[in-house]
Amino acid sequence: MEKTSTTTNKKEVTDRSSLIDLVFSWSLRDVLNNHLYKNQVPKIPETFSTVTTYKKSFIPSLIEETHADLLSNMMTLSHAPTCEILTVEYSKYHKPPKALFYDITYKKDAEVDQNHKGPMYEPQVGDLIALTNVKPKCIDDLNRPQRFYLIAYVDGVTDLEKFPDDFEFKILSSKPIGFGEQETQQSKRETLFAVYLMNMTTNIRVCLEMP
Repeated sequence: MEKTSTTTNKKEVTDRSSLIDLVFSWSLRDVLNNHLYKNQVPKIPETFSTVTTYKKSFIPSLIEETHADLLSNMMTLSHAPTCEILTVEYSKYHKPPKALFYDITYKKDAEVDQNHKGPMYEPQVGDLIALTNVKPKCIDDLNRPQRFYLIAYVDGVTDLEKFPDDFEFKILSSKPIGFGEQETQQSKRETLFAVYLMNMTTNIRVCLEMP
């Protein structure tokens, strides 16, 4: 298992980007740690000196709820909607080291493997996904040697008019996606899958209402 980050619980959440960055900072071990935010959510007082203080008091609860939702969905990973990725390309917004945007195409009508019980995944804006080279049947499938795994946020979804059977979505990745020395950015050697973890739209909307 990966080591738990010592700075995980100290990141300040003030907007959409900071909430996504916090989630990206969680290692798999962090996500599976049911006590990650134990004793870190203070009791909300009955009165507040300012509106700003009132709104900020809900941020720890928002973070804890986001972590709890992700942990809960990880527990049922074998039933998570999954789609096979066809291509991965650098987005025009790709500007390392922070803006790791990629354009991804997938086959919408691809058949689901008989050994995989989850439904076909159709990405939606706000989805948090795992990119992996295996259709996970359990959490351990994401944590084995030689297994590719990272999380990403779906930032946009576009149907491809030229290829009606293929669909494209844009992601913000938590880590760079390597293409290999002999590969072009339009190709990939090994099969990759996008696995749905949770949708962060409501969490982000609440965060945006914070001061």
